[in-house]
Amino acid sequence: MNRVENEDVLQGSRDFWLLADTTLRAQGSTHVIAGLLFDRPAWALNIEAYDKTLDNATLFSRRYRQAFGVNTGSFFFTGDGHARGLEFLLEKKRGSVTGWAAYTLMKATNRFDEVDGGRAFPSSLDQRHELKGFGSWQLGKWDLSAVGVYGSGRPYTAPIAQYQIKLLDGRQQTYVNVSDKNSQRLPSYQRADVAASRIFETKGSFDWRVGLSLYNILNRRNVSFRKFDLSTDPIVVTDVAQLGFTPSIDVKLTWRAQRERMTEIDR
Repeated sequence: MNRVENEDVLQGSRDFWLLADTTLRAQGSTHVIAGLLFDRPAWALNIEAYDKTLDNATLFSRRYRQAFGVNTGSFFFTGDGHARGLEFLLEKKRGSVTGWAAYTLMKATNRFDEVDGGRAFPSSLDQRHELKGFGSWQLGKWDLSAVGVYGSGRPYTAPIAQYQIKLLDGRQQTYVNVSDKNSQRLPSYQRADVAASRIFETKGSFDWRVGLSLYNILNRRNVSFRKFDLSTDPIVVTDVAQLGFTPSIDVKLTWRAQRERMTEIDR
């Protein structure tokens, strides 16, 4: 299975999956990882560096079919990719309050012979900085937790101008001029979640666990992608947001024998 990036400058790019064949060759990668782990009974620190090369990265785009005066005959383009980064994970493992914090610094690029003159450009997955944190507080039969996420903006390609040319037969042909591939950045991604759950023991052989979670508690409008309306002057840009504030309730039924076994394993 190949992950194919479907480039859509006006409506936001999407990914889809296709089976590899003689034309769409199977993707492959070489992934090298080196790390250090400092493990103590109460805490742990993990540091890793990685370098990954990707072969047969695939792009689906209608705007590069005529490249360098040669008709490629296909909307599929094959190239390569490269990603490297550092990851830090600090974990607190003991006590009524536990949790972890993680930071990732990375750079990912792709290169296609027919795109931007064969120059490397930021991958659509290139998120330079990402910071995550999780905390859990065990308060009697209550389990309280919180999650925080920050990620720098991902790249995208934007139209910057449009113009019309009058053809010899009198028709008007509209052309859209776009920025360099993935040269623009979306706003940063920020989200905070909180949750609480409690175990209710019964006289039978099972227990109830009832939980309440509040996703994106600050109701931040994180931008998923941008849409561009070229029918107006100036161009109208619309930010399409991801899921906003969302509360949810969950109920879990656990056989007491199973819960006791899981508790013993944790110990």
